[in-house]
Amino acid sequence: MSGDDIVRLIAIAMALVLLAANLRGKQIGLSEGLRMAALWAFLFVAVALVFTTVGW
Repeated sequence: MSGDDIVRLIAIAMALVLLAANLRGKQIGLSEGLRMAALWAFLFVAVALVFTTVGW
């Protein structure tokens, strides 16, 4: 397992945490602003993963 694979696994885990924070944010008491920040961070990480997989 190379360093790139480890970084991708960490990014996938971070993306899943951010997605869960966005989906369950209201239940755990997050404000609307924090939920939107989690959504934008998830989208940023997901796009970065796609670009690294494609090789751009």
